[in-house]
Amino acid sequence: MYEEGYRSIRREDYDTLDSIIIDSVTVNGQAVDFYKQLNGDNAEIVWKRTYHGDNIIELNYTLRQRVELWDDYARICYEHFGANWPVQAGLLEARMTLPEASRGKNMHYQIYSAKLGNTYIDDLTIVTTLDNVPSGNYVGGCYLFARESINATGNDLLVVPQSAMAILKEERRSPDSIEFIAPEKPAPLDLYLAIIFIPLAVLCLLFLKNRDGLKYPENLLPPSNSSPVAVTALVRNELPEKDLLAATILDLVKRGNIDMVELEKPGEEAARIKRERTILLLRKEEGLKPHERAVVELIFDNDKKEVDLDQYAKDLKNLRSARAARATNIEKKLKKFRDEIQLVPMGKGLHTACEDRSLRTALAAIVGSFLFFLFISFLSPQVYFLKYHLSMGNSLNAIAFSLGLVADLGAVAYVLFRFMAPQPPKGSEDDYERWKAFERAVRSSRIKEYPPSSVVIWENILVYATALGAADRVKDHLSELDTILADRISRFDDLRLSSYSFASSAIYASSVSKYGDWGGSGGRSGGSSFGGFSSFSSGGWSMGGGGGFSGGGFSGGGGFR
Repeated sequence: MYEEGYRSIRREDYDTLDSIIIDSVTVNGQAVDFYKQLNGDNAEIVWKRTYHGDNIIELNYTLRQRVELWDDYARICYEHFGANWPVQAGLLEARMTLPEASRGKNMHYQIYSAKLGNTYIDDLTIVTTLDNVPSGNYVGGCYLFARESINATGNDLLVVPQSAMAILKEERRSPDSIEFIAPEKPAPLDLYLAIIFIPLAVLCLLFLKNRDGLKYPENLLPPSNSSPVAVTALVRNELPEKDLLAATILDLVKRGNIDMVELEKPGEEAARIKRERTILLLRKEEGLKPHERAVVELIFDNDKKEVDLDQYAKDLKNLRSARAARATNIEKKLKKFRDEIQLVPMGKGLHTACEDRSLRTALAAIVGSFLFFLFISFLSPQVYFLKYHLSMGNSLNAIAFSLGLVADLGAVAYVLFRFMAPQPPKGSEDDYERWKAFERAVRSSRIKEYPPSSVVIWENILVYATALGAADRVKDHLSELDTILADRISRFDDLRLSSYSFASSAIYASSVSKYGDWGGSGGRSGGSSFGGFSSFSSGGWSMGGGGGFSGGGFSGGGGFR
């Protein structure tokens, strides 16, 4: 077993042993004792504890008197990982933090390695990471930053009367050099304002275009007596099962094929009626359309003429085994209803609109997911960009950039929403606009004309509002009616709620019949970011090794012994 580990620092990277300041050494997250010593020409940081298997070593130390003062930049170069290390590193992370006085100033860096890793800027720190660094892989770094950020006398610095940037540019001409460059200067405020207003202008144009297409004013009266299924296919370009099952039940009650009887709890006063059960009575079956007959067969099982709809819904909801669900034959009956409502739009040439919207929805979901993950992947640079502007005091740019992001997201969301939205079926544009005018009237918080006083008309309104998924808004209009009419429509709306409950239970029971009751009983990618540096920050990798940095000197190492 190894008794100690060591980090060897080459002679070129330190002046005297006292110029190496060790802040801490941890092994596998635990602080350990350490000391420094000379071993030939190299200095060593030695820690006195190791473990079997992998060891995670974190060294935090400072090399004093290593800064070189060039004509254009202050420069510091040193080794992160030595070429003669006898062990490999599963993960190497080196952090170089520049002086606070360099914040907002130009900065450049170059990493030298035979293996490409990742680099990024975190505030004033350049972070370098490499996975599975083999023994013998030399990793060094050179960092150029503002000369004026160095507060030291000439005796403490190596003064070089040359351009550090010129040497760096020469190295970057090598085919093995990879350069990553940040924006040369902050984008002007008017660019961010354009980023905001362009998507907002697009939104306004799309909105106005949509409003210009309105041919008819809001009208609370249904424009025709078409089947609720056909109206839904026309206006919504889809066939939502629950809405259409509930709307068909209401339509059959409104037309007198089915009677509704509400039983009250005993002892309740007439003004405080609380519904206990909804009893449906089958009166006549003449003139039923195929999908309506399927609903009658679904409700009135085994030729029954009377059904407690609420109790029936509870019974279906309580089914727990596929065998019990199959005994009700619910799956077959619900499938018949589904098949029949699919045929209704086909007979009126509306099926293509439903198919097109289904395709558009799937495509929008794919595009939206791609854009979402793309946004997340670029979230870190965006955060750094905001931090950069805030650190530089560019609050207006930061606010404008944030608003631009919100505007862009809003524009994308609106475009995707409009892309998925229902479209007028070809050849039925006028009918579509008339029914859209009805839908808008239902969804309005207040009606704009004197409300109709007929119960039959209001029941008709509720049937189509249910099919269009807007029945809840009908309640907003009840306060505009007289008390008696409002009470009768409210009772009809209670049937709608019971019908929805029955539809949900039927769908659940159908699923249990088929599958059983599953529920039981109940990168960063190398390069520069914005951090604390401002007008120009660039970083790169040289893949051929040390370049002009290592100078062929003896490399420091490290390991266990």
